[in-house]
Amino acid sequence: MLLRVIAHPQKPNHRTQATKPVCTPDNGSSAVVASAGWHLKGGTTTYRVNYSTVPSSVATVAKEIFEKSFSTWDSLVGDVGIVEGVPTAVKRARFDSQNAIFFGRLSSSSIGVTYIWYYPSTGEVVEVDTVYNSRYNWSYTPYDGTGSPCGNANSYDLQNIATHEDGHWFGLDDQYDPAYVDNTMYGYGDTGELKKDTLTTGDKSGLSAIYP
Repeated sequence: MLLRVIAHPQKPNHRTQATKPVCTPDNGSSAVVASAGWHLKGGTTTYRVNYSTVPSSVATVAKEIFEKSFSTWDSLVGDVGIVEGVPTAVKRARFDSQNAIFFGRLSSSSIGVTYIWYYPSTGEVVEVDTVYNSRYNWSYTPYDGTGSPCGNANSYDLQNIATHEDGHWFGLDDQYDPAYVDNTMYGYGDTGELKKDTLTTGDKSGLSAIYP
């Protein structure tokens, strides 16, 4: 069994980083996201949230956000289901037979980190934990893929970041080439960003390659 740790870094602030403004998405982007080498097994995968760690700014909507972010992917995969289980008290990523989601203090360069334990021989996921960085401000702005997708410029939108992290659960890798700037699986995240809430054509194509 192998462990892969994937950090979701902030968008770097230098001139050579080719990006579009966070409020101008292109959901038709056809850049196909690559597989990371694993997949969820058929049937039901249960995640558990430590709500005691969720910041007060998103505490009342966290349950809804996590359901929405998983559903964005799950609705496209017929033989895999993701459901929420009872809350957990887990505060540290570890191999403990729980797929845990919680907030904790991470490196200042990471918005969130996902840990995936999987069998390299089959690619089947055994366990996943996702940690969101409690060092940062968090908010939630509903976005349905229409209109100008601008959130709170001084915080990270939880659904935006959660949808990206959930893509790792399903087996998709980070993409850092500028061609992927509008994809949900683009490797960098930014404050005020909502465009990761909705999947591009390339995100969907990458998913369908893993779950034909």
